[in-house]
Amino acid sequence: MERRFEASHVVVTGGASGIGAGCVDRFNAEGATCHVLDVSGPQRHVDVRDEQQVAAFFDGLTQPPDVVVNAAGTGAGARLVDLELDEWRRVLDINLTGTFLCLRAAARRMMAAGRPGVIVNISSINESWPLNGFGPYCASKAGVAMLTRVAALELAPHRVRVNAVAPGPIDTPLARNLSAVPGFDDEVATRTPYEGRWGRPSEVAAVVAFLASEDGRWVVGRSLTVDGGHSLIGEPDPLVMAERAMSAAGAGAMNEVAAATTAVPPSAQSAP
Repeated sequence: MERRFEASHVVVTGGASGIGAGCVDRFNAEGATCHVLDVSGPQRHVDVRDEQQVAAFFDGLTQPPDVVVNAAGTGAGARLVDLELDEWRRVLDINLTGTFLCLRAAARRMMAAGRPGVIVNISSINESWPLNGFGPYCASKAGVAMLTRVAALELAPHRVRVNAVAPGPIDTPLARNLSAVPGFDDEVATRTPYEGRWGRPSEVAAVVAFLASEDGRWVVGRSLTVDGGHSLIGEPDPLVMAERAMSAAGAGAMNEVAAATTAVPPSAQSAP
């Protein structure tokens, strides 16, 4: 493997698991020094929703980051008419506001130092593909996609490139909760024309590394889909599938399935 990031400092939010952890592994393998932010594990404890925590972290770096990957994210499963406002706010605060706060803090450090930099936001195919029961997640990722474009427009004159990656179903601990829905894994395979399987965090991380490298220097303000062709066909609907299964089996036998559908959509990447 190439070592394209020797002497580079890379910040990864949500880097304790899922796609974030895959990005940390990839950048470490390519020679980077990684700074991992998360609210769990041994990593630096930073809640991306907290403006003061985010600012303190970036201000405390000994040098501006060369690359920032915003991978912290979460989801909530409920139809909009049943969704509590607190859940709506929690998902938007982590996925969209958290991305904004980290992007802003990173860009300020990069611009103040007069150095080029790269910011990659982890979005989702749900930035443009709606999914029953995951309204706040879909809305937040649509916001991340447009935030990426606006940030790219504003920061490109300062030699800070901003892009996004939009994964499909990825084999992460949170997204795998949906395997409890009868037939869901088979639906993912059927609807993914290339190799017929869930994607891997390492495959998303490879595209993130490309965007962060000199090889991707002419890509600005884009959201690159990484899904094995899944979005060519469309996502399976875990909420509808679970409701059908519960109707057929009886609600008492399907509590585990119901719990799975309140977690995250299949493209969700990591805990906040």
